[in-house]
Amino acid sequence: MNEYLTVEQFVALLGHSMYAAEDRMGRADSEVSQKPQELIMRKTAAGIIHRALLLTGEADEEGIDAAWQLQDLYTCKACVNHIAQVYSKGIMTAQETGLFGVDEKINREEAEEIIQRGIDKRLRNSPKPPVPAIWKTIPWQEAQRMLQADRRILPVDVRSEEAYCQAHRKGSVNVPLQALFKNPCCVCADRKAVLFLYCERGYQSRIAADLLTKAGYKNVYVVLPQTDEAGKV
Repeated sequence: MNEYLTVEQFVALLGHSMYAAEDRMGRADSEVSQKPQELIMRKTAAGIIHRALLLTGEADEEGIDAAWQLQDLYTCKACVNHIAQVYSKGIMTAQETGLFGVDEKINREEAEEIIQRGIDKRLRNSPKPPVPAIWKTIPWQEAQRMLQADRRILPVDVRSEEAYCQAHRKGSVNVPLQALFKNPCCVCADRKAVLFLYCERGYQSRIAADLLTKAGYKNVYVVLPQTDEAGKV
């Protein structure tokens, strides 16, 4: 019977199949947000697998551009890097085109396949590199200089309304990423306008940049976080 697994069952299966050391598994599972008896979601499995890989010494992938095509990547802010890593490594694949399926449940068959790809790199199915982005990145300091020199540039904060209200760059407008998913054209009518996109760490801005360029905007820039004060906007 191919039943759905609980968090506890997934961790046990992973421990028996992939990493026998129980102390390692205990540490790998210490940050799981779901309760042990809950049916495990794909976002939770991604976190468990990623942390387990780090504990065994497997380095993170630097090239995770393929993950930006996942439209639900930022649904769980705490899971972004976990999902990006297991997806880019080819351990967990998309449920359907452009969607990871963060809240979908995992059955035993899928769990075994994921774990086997974690064990044997030859079984991994890394996603194809995305089409080169036509948007650009720009350092924070350079963005500040350009904004002072050209008032026609539109700074767009793509974080949530709540985060924007707590702190934001003076003069920026708030267009949350979820609003852009529904209608990327809501940012402004001029498709040739120069747009500087901001968020906390650059994840949301990259997704927003993809949405906007696909919608026809020609001058989209992702402003990189400050290197000395990452997270400020």
